[in-house]
Amino acid sequence: MEYIKPLFAIVALSGLLCLFPHAQAQDSNQLVIATPVSGEISAANTQAWLFNAVEGEVLSFALRNVSGDLDPQLIITNSRNETVFINDDYEYPESQNALLEAVTIPRTDSYTLTVSGVGNTAGQYALTMLYGFSQTAWDDNFNGELTWENANTESRAFTVASDNGQLVLAIIGTDIRGVAVNPQQDAFRDFYANVKVNVSSGPDGWTVGMTLRQVDSDNYYLLNVRSRGEWRFIRRENGTDTTIRDWTIHPALSNSTGSFTLGAMASESGFDFFYNNVLFGRLSDTALADAGKIGLSIQTGSSINSQITAAFDDLIVSVPTLSEGKRIIPQRITVGQAAVVTRDIQRQGLISARGQLSLTVPESFVESSRPGVERVPLARGATYGNMAMGTTVTWEATSNGQTGCGLVFKAKDDTNYLLAYIDRTGGFGVSERKGDTFSPGIFAEKPNLTGNQHALVIIVQGDQILYYVDGLYSGSMTTATEAGAIGNAVINFEPIRTSCSFRDTWVWNWDN
Repeated sequence: MEYIKPLFAIVALSGLLCLFPHAQAQDSNQLVIATPVSGEISAANTQAWLFNAVEGEVLSFALRNVSGDLDPQLIITNSRNETVFINDDYEYPESQNALLEAVTIPRTDSYTLTVSGVGNTAGQYALTMLYGFSQTAWDDNFNGELTWENANTESRAFTVASDNGQLVLAIIGTDIRGVAVNPQQDAFRDFYANVKVNVSSGPDGWTVGMTLRQVDSDNYYLLNVRSRGEWRFIRRENGTDTTIRDWTIHPALSNSTGSFTLGAMASESGFDFFYNNVLFGRLSDTALADAGKIGLSIQTGSSINSQITAAFDDLIVSVPTLSEGKRIIPQRITVGQAAVVTRDIQRQGLISARGQLSLTVPESFVESSRPGVERVPLARGATYGNMAMGTTVTWEATSNGQTGCGLVFKAKDDTNYLLAYIDRTGGFGVSERKGDTFSPGIFAEKPNLTGNQHALVIIVQGDQILYYVDGLYSGSMTTATEAGAIGNAVINFEPIRTSCSFRDTWVWNWDN
């Protein structure tokens, strides 16, 4: 058993005050979207900031040092004083600043963000809360000179104007689409765009939208919502429209007064859509992968006298924080059901949206009393390359001793595979077996990692492997890119009867 030892030893709109949930600040410690705040803390002291958020809303929080030796940390708690999110150093040792990138709010509630200094550090800090991602890439309040223009030259009945600090689009006619873009705007691939809308129309209702990754008038995605409480998503490619999702009713869109915020998030091939910050649509499409501009759109109905006027305000575009051109690896991910975990880590850039849940196993068991690794294959005959795999594992052992449970992946045969594990002493990691040798790629020990039930998540992207234990980032390693089989495992150092129970095991696969 010596060769196994290293495993364990190594919208408010114009004329309105606000739209729930992000009200204008009533107190000096109220966080407001895209409004940086600052503060100063002395050693061992904290400062608290308040905000409201709705279930499913995607937010980012960037906290950075401004002066002193402050090593800032942020903790977000809910109204029951339960910790929901926490971050200290998002890119140590290059940066000691704190960052929560594209986190999904678990429930509608009032939240408190507490700023503190790690150790006895102190100083001034700056804090910003944004929709979607953590960096403001474009902020247009339409107060200056009109720079937006008609992107559909054939639509003569379509006008683009500036009025009272808003962009006003108007159109008259039957089934006419008008699109306006700002030629000075940057092109975006992964982004979150949010805009305030105030719309009026004739008796046949209104249709308002936003173009995404627009290269020109013949190539873009188009998100539409309309007064009937419906939405759709279109891909316009080489001048031809293809409906990706036809008109679909959603409760969040019903009973609209015509004043709302519309948001769209694009992350690789994944798209999420928000109405008053409430998620109403998710889908994936790979056709238009290049960066493009964000446009604003209106469309008339089928009646002869159809007309629509829409005023837009406060278009804010956020993009992810990058390190050497790559997304930041989050220090904490969601723990829970497969659909929730995969949704969140896709938004954070850890997995591809073009994949799917290709395997779900409600329960599986492995038992062994022999020293070594005892494996039970899952999804016989299937192999996985780029994937995410998760489970909740519980173990029982008949006596004291070093034993644990794990997930097997990239398995070629009985002596060539990778093993992600956790043991009863608080050790965990990922090791690669080649023949009779285990090579420790990831290893850590947390003696205070108590209990015999833990959530494990493995993410494989090309040759990189990321490992999360109970939602906490536990390390990364590189390995060969070949695909392989998966399974469950018991790990024993001694002849102890150990039983490992795996609940809700899942695989998200985007290779096929």
